[in-house]
Amino acid sequence: MEKKRTKVSYWRKSIFRKIALIFLPFVLLADGLILGVEYKITYDSTEKNAVENLEHAAEFAAETGTAYSFIPETDDVTGYSGFLDYLCRAFGLTYGYVLDVNEQEKSIQYRAIGFGNDAVPEAKTERTPGVVVEDALDDAMVSVFHGEAKFGVYKENNRFGETLCIYILLDKVYDHEADQLVARKEPLVIGLEQSFTDLMRSFRRNFSGLVLLTVFLNIALVFIVSFITYRMISRPVRRISRRMTSFVEDQSKEFHPLPVKGDDEFAEMSSSFNTMAKNIDAYLENIKDLNKQKHTHDVEMDIAGTIQFGLLPKPHFQTEAGQIDAYMFPAKDVGGDLYDYLILEDGRVFLSVADVSGKGVTAALFMSRAITLLHLYAKFGFSPARILEEFNNTLAEQNPERLFITTFAAIFDPKTGILTYSNGGHNPPYLLSDRLIPLKDAGGMAAGIFPDQEYEEATITMQEGDCLFLFTDGVNEARNQEGQFYTTEKLEEVLSGHLGMAGQDVINSIRESLSAFAGEAEQSDDITMLTFRSSVKPKAAEREHFHRKLHLPAEEKQLTLINSALREVPGMTDRRMMEIRMMAEECFVNICSYAYPEGNGYVDLSIDAGEQLVLTFTDNGVPFDPTREVQDIDEYDPLNTIGGVGRFLTFELADQYSYEYRDGKNVLRLIKNLTNEE
Repeated sequence: MEKKRTKVSYWRKSIFRKIALIFLPFVLLADGLILGVEYKITYDSTEKNAVENLEHAAEFAAETGTAYSFIPETDDVTGYSGFLDYLCRAFGLTYGYVLDVNEQEKSIQYRAIGFGNDAVPEAKTERTPGVVVEDALDDAMVSVFHGEAKFGVYKENNRFGETLCIYILLDKVYDHEADQLVARKEPLVIGLEQSFTDLMRSFRRNFSGLVLLTVFLNIALVFIVSFITYRMISRPVRRISRRMTSFVEDQSKEFHPLPVKGDDEFAEMSSSFNTMAKNIDAYLENIKDLNKQKHTHDVEMDIAGTIQFGLLPKPHFQTEAGQIDAYMFPAKDVGGDLYDYLILEDGRVFLSVADVSGKGVTAALFMSRAITLLHLYAKFGFSPARILEEFNNTLAEQNPERLFITTFAAIFDPKTGILTYSNGGHNPPYLLSDRLIPLKDAGGMAAGIFPDQEYEEATITMQEGDCLFLFTDGVNEARNQEGQFYTTEKLEEVLSGHLGMAGQDVINSIRESLSAFAGEAEQSDDITMLTFRSSVKPKAAEREHFHRKLHLPAEEKQLTLINSALREVPGMTDRRMMEIRMMAEECFVNICSYAYPEGNGYVDLSIDAGEQLVLTFTDNGVPFDPTREVQDIDEYDPLNTIGGVGRFLTFELADQYSYEYRDGKNVLRLIKNLTNEE
């Protein structure tokens, strides 16, 4: 009887009981919230997936019907029913059909129809090719038929149930002989439907499963937490409390006790601690735990530094194109600098140096991602400017710490001796030739903050024995004990005294100069240097023919795609590229502004480059000859004349130009010689 009373008393006083009583309402509240959130997420996800599925099916139907002419140019399109059946099965749809729209009578006629597995029998008998449905024309169908809306998912109620539906206008077919899209004589409308009733039935089935799973998991969680609380808190604390009480029973030294409130296990521990605390000073001398933690931290940082250096290529590499030497020393155990090089499949050499904003582990993690991306885009064969564009966009997508990285990227072609480079906010490097040449052009923003940035490119020819020197700002911004900077001028002075020397000798000289300057001052920033010394004699590059064809909406925002295509033209100087981009922009903007008064037009641009660059603009807009009545700049009156300067500059920059109106299309051709530049 006494033993039973003791257990009841323990349960009444136990902290385990208090935790259980406090925890239970929160579990019930959490259950309600979780189920509510799960209901919302499951419902939204089900509806969103259905809408996206309809949109994908609509795009597939539109592209297939247009590009491959599954609907022939005849009145009989019933053969398309087989494709609609396939479309319903492939995308899990209920109905798919082709309609003739009669706006005057507000009726529709089924021309072809396909059924899914959940189609109702009445629909299969009433929705057949040739059936006309009066007063069935709704606003959604009319807007699609007039081309006012491309896609749009709508919820409809009809005698076959509640459905999600989408309409697509099929107004063009692919003319294989002309190799182009042509307008249909009689536009058709494709309709696709997904049974909303079946969708909700699936939703309820899925949500019921989630409810059962949630209830089961919460019940399991309650038992697990209760068991853990009892095993890890209540029972151990009670055991410790009893031992502490037994240990201090004979202690009588004066001590200001901690207040003891309540009658649970923690109260008992406090009571025991009041006596044991008198001896706490003796235990403070034991700092083994702190030493162990510090040692563990040092080991972890050493491992992080080893991993970081493992990502970098080896510091010395000899290739047929030349000798590569590198040096990196972080200011802390890990740093944010990087250098990289890669021998591409065609024998070209990719070189890069970058500097992440910030220091320590965060910068090192950002650096590891950056070097992986640079290596990847270089392997893709991208130009330096394209590498920095893709590099910047990828980093900017996921950059919660808002770090940025300055980057210099270059590609050396041993066949021609030409070094092509682009700079994203980094220190301009130097070419050690017969004189010291800073590579200050081809600028751009640091990567990682703002997406969709453009980067310039420049080229320079390296002679045999020329040495390219890349570095980070840890070199020119190194400080001595007085806080003074090493400066760029000091760096240039040392480099100028080592023209014609091997790359490793140049690096060693800079290191010795930095060491003498800094003295005992602590290193404030990571120091990274990379050199490439050419061992090939340059020769003239053979110009390869370049061709690119673009089919673009007549929208000024498409200029970005045009500029990207022009940057791919090989062997272009900055000045020549600026002139050509100015010509292309003026012509394209004029077409966008005036060729299509009602909008929805397209422009075909053909880019051909060899000894000459030929830009051919083709549009089917309002006929207009831009080469006629071009006003001379000396006769231009800015106060009384609107426009004209752009056309004058375009045709002044072009070496040749011509215009013709052929087959209902405006064709403007501009020619620019690439063989010489005055």
